[in-house]
Amino acid sequence: MLAIGTLDDPSWVEPPIGVYTKDIIKSAAIPTDILSFEGLMPLEYLIKLKH
Repeated sequence: MLAIGTLDDPSWVEPPIGVYTKDIIKSAAIPTDILSFEGLMPLEYLIKLKH
């Protein structure tokens, strides 16, 4: 959960991973240098992140 106004200044937020990108709105930009998935992140990636 995020408080109202948390992302009023999104310049400090740098997402490490993009998920559910298949249905993203056209005005949203996903950086090309991050890992992204059209749906759920595959289990093997989740396991790697935990270690």
